[in-house]
Amino acid sequence: MNVVDLEKWGISIINKVKAERVAFSDEPLEFSIFYSPIQLAPRLMIIGDNPGGQLGEQGLYEIPKLHEYIDPNQNYSIAVAMRDKIMKGEKLKDILTNSVKINRIFFRTPNMGTFESLKNANEMKEYCLSTVNEIIETLKPKRILAESFGTFKTFCTTWTSILDKENTKKSLLLAGQYKGIEVLGINHPSQAWRQRIDNKDWERVNKELEKRLD
Repeated sequence: MNVVDLEKWGISIINKVKAERVAFSDEPLEFSIFYSPIQLAPRLMIIGDNPGGQLGEQGLYEIPKLHEYIDPNQNYSIAVAMRDKIMKGEKLKDILTNSVKINRIFFRTPNMGTFESLKNANEMKEYCLSTVNEIIETLKPKRILAESFGTFKTFCTTWTSILDKENTKKSLLLAGQYKGIEVLGINHPSQAWRQRIDNKDWERVNKELEKRLD
């Protein structure tokens, strides 16, 4: 698949969701799928929970030309944490720049709690996961980084904690497999403070990712 065909494929995914979202709600739900350019066989695919923001806030209906996480104009908490803490350093910055970023749930809600309260939440989860699987199978990433343990456990039924918070049993980094692809999982970057995950912990995560990602 060449670059033009890949772009057309990505747009077709967006248009499909735009047309089919009416099955889940009387008012069409806003959604976003891609947060970066897309490419075949990326070294890393990043999968988050779902788009934050208000329910009526318009989604992204095109393929971005620039990865949101390296765009200095994007100053929301997850983007800042990913570029300034988790994926900092020359090697990881290059991997981040060339990664593909999506979410496991496309529909926008202020948080996952709000999403779970929606009438057709389970059906929407299944619908999105089917599309995510198509994206994974088409792009064939070398590795996946899940931006929360909830997202990680959507893809992995068994796992190993490869990095724990010092002097505790709290996991900082999980590892598993999904359809033959290594999946790594981190605490949700904007919610980790609730688990008392601090800058020292993120520094250790950064160093471990630097060793494991290539």
